[in-house]
Amino acid sequence: MKYNKKTALIIVLLFVIAQTFGISINYQYLSKELPYGLEPIPNMGVESAFIVIAAVLFMTGLILFLRRFGLRRFFKYWFFLATWTILSISLSPFFGELGSIFTALVLTIIKFREKDVYFHNMTEILIYGGLASLIAPAFNVFTAGVLLALISIYDIISVIYTKHMVNLAKFQTDLGIFSGLVVPSKKGVAMLGGGDIAFPMIMLIAILNSYGLYSCVFALTGLTLGLIFLIYYGKEKKFYPAMPFLFLGLLFGFALSLF
Repeated sequence: MKYNKKTALIIVLLFVIAQTFGISINYQYLSKELPYGLEPIPNMGVESAFIVIAAVLFMTGLILFLRRFGLRRFFKYWFFLATWTILSISLSPFFGELGSIFTALVLTIIKFREKDVYFHNMTEILIYGGLASLIAPAFNVFTAGVLLALISIYDIISVIYTKHMVNLAKFQTDLGIFSGLVVPSKKGVAMLGGGDIAFPMIMLIAILNSYGLYSCVFALTGLTLGLIFLIYYGKEKKFYPAMPFLFLGLLFGFALSLF
């Protein structure tokens, strides 16, 4: 088992809470426009999946460049601005545009200054709904499935073969600004990357919009079982690409809902 039972339970619960909150945020944006004049990426069919993949590759390359040339302060400033912006989008349905900007700024400052793991996880739960709201409208169930399949392949390559995703995770943790869930334990730290939260959320939102809450709940259950499977059968202190397990679990849950 990759983590002890307590740590595994905590990270699974945080994952489910993050997915549920993110879906609820995007459900609210069905009847209203995004704040601050923002627009989601355009719906271009399957091409939307390749646009997102290209963006992921670009951002990965940028972070590797900043790491290679020691531009850590620039990366921190950029990450701070990105966190503040996306958190503002997530909070806008609750606090309005002006209130969410101020609230998100306070939360982001505390997140970066205090480096408290509980506060970190709280903000991580809040943030992915805002990120998904910029991407999810461009996808239906099929194109979201294509996106997750491509991301799964990329995850396998970047974790098992090139290992640059592992290096990026270590780079972020060294700076104290890891994007994802973090659960300390007696034997180390359990981590789940932000992409492993955000990308499945896009397909869950597409399922909710096209097939309703019933299918979405089944898909979320399957997604969660995929994470549990990875944790249960994974080996301690070994890195695994999580997306293939999450994607297959999500597909399994969704397929069951159709019968």
